[in-house]
Amino acid sequence: MSNHVATYMESFDKFRTRICVPKAEAMFDQYLLAYRGQGYWIPELNDDVDVESIKALLPQFEKKVAWIKDQKEKVKKGKLPNEDVTAPSRKILKKLLSLKKGELATDEAKRTATRKESLKLLGQLLKSYETLINKVSFLSNFQYPVDHLKNRKVYDEYREKEDSESVKVANYSFLYRKLLEDGAYNKDRTGSDIYLRTTIDTLHFELQGHGFYLSEDARYDMEFVLSKIESELAKGKSRLVERLDEWEDRTRRAHDFYRSLTLPENQVQSIAGDKNSTPNRQLILQHNRAADQLKEFVYTKQAEVYNYWLNQPELPRAIFVLETILLNEVGGVDGDDALERQDVARVVMNRLDKPKYLSIGKKEFIYPYLKKVTTDFHIKNERWLNALFKQGEFSFTYYYMSGVAKIFCPDMAPRAKKLRQQNVEIALQVLKEGDTSFKTTRYFSRASMIGRIHMDSIWEDYIPYPERPGLLSKGQEELLKAFNDGDYTFLYSFKDPAFEVYQVVEINGRNYALGEKNGIKLFYDHRNPHYFRYFTKTETGSR
Repeated sequence: MSNHVATYMESFDKFRTRICVPKAEAMFDQYLLAYRGQGYWIPELNDDVDVESIKALLPQFEKKVAWIKDQKEKVKKGKLPNEDVTAPSRKILKKLLSLKKGELATDEAKRTATRKESLKLLGQLLKSYETLINKVSFLSNFQYPVDHLKNRKVYDEYREKEDSESVKVANYSFLYRKLLEDGAYNKDRTGSDIYLRTTIDTLHFELQGHGFYLSEDARYDMEFVLSKIESELAKGKSRLVERLDEWEDRTRRAHDFYRSLTLPENQVQSIAGDKNSTPNRQLILQHNRAADQLKEFVYTKQAEVYNYWLNQPELPRAIFVLETILLNEVGGVDGDDALERQDVARVVMNRLDKPKYLSIGKKEFIYPYLKKVTTDFHIKNERWLNALFKQGEFSFTYYYMSGVAKIFCPDMAPRAKKLRQQNVEIALQVLKEGDTSFKTTRYFSRASMIGRIHMDSIWEDYIPYPERPGLLSKGQEELLKAFNDGDYTFLYSFKDPAFEVYQVVEINGRNYALGEKNGIKLFYDHRNPHYFRYFTKTETGSR
């Protein structure tokens, strides 16, 4: 262990002892539970319930209950398809991927022929997919196909506006999203299938929009959907009915709750007490009190964290910020290679000279709590801690996220401790690098997005950074032999930042990036762009 690591761990241990006091996590859980209440999001307008938005969507809730009930009866009374129901789509998918090899051919006539055949098969795949979803409609979404990207864009356009009409649009669009971004659970509220149902929606649109060949997004999502459908069907009829029972009951309770908010008696001023009060206003008041208590607790603890590390030397302070972000944003999804964690650390480094990512404004939740522990000078000039706590940048810092407790009470499970040790070394490595050509300031994981939507279509002033291969793969001779024998599947190609071309191929169930150096073919590990994709800000961007 280096001196820098030892010094940091000493500061870290003192930090945990001082900030993660007994019952801190239990108190957070208590406040979070009170804030979540019955688990229903309540649209608010002028300190009251936005009854108009709720009324507009009540018919959809009723239709959803009826739809789930119909799907349950379909499973109960009909013959459950077996796992082979996906076979026709898998067969066409395999042919399409085989045809993609034609794009690597030097013969233009062959390329033209494979493109024509591919276009024909793409039409067949869409028909096969629609037939499949019709057979397993009980695994699809209410109002299939839902355009989740469109719904997200509408909400994002209005969510930060404060005029009443914009608030109403934001309320309606968010409640509409809550209605459609949903799925079935087990009885104990585990095992949500929301990602399957919403990806089934998105895949419909991906299959409609294509070039000569199946897109990589559609290929990736198709394989996910087919595998998940097979695994869900394997659970059997009784398990599927049980899960649909849970979904129907939960949706009916949601409908009844929202309907109750529209009843006249909940909008009439009370006779006793405050004449301006109604049951709905009292509900909002109670909810806001719970939110204020949760905010008070969370941001007081975050301010304690801020103050502790502010009074440490800059190096351990920087390490804390980086390793905390890496543990909570990336985890161990990138394996021991840690390439994504290195890049996320570089993204944070790239933000350190950009006020957009550092300036904590007076309207941000944490600001008044920082004022209690430090000065305006430090709030204005501190870079590292501001990069971590800047509102809106890292979702795990939001007061209503269960993971926010890991900031003031760090995860000390064996796996987390192992990752933390790696992340400290990564932080030191990136800190030593200095300036690099990797100028990205944003990233997102499409695989973790509901509906697997592309956030870059919403970030109008950011452009994607080119893909790059991973580390040089083991077993070069075996991989080259498989490639030369044609024992591979061609997925897609990309150009790295130096405009070097790589072909992404699957060999024996694993993906590789195939490049060429001095006439020699080299295989690299493939970095999954669906997990992490990076972005640079355009010079003309307004944000």
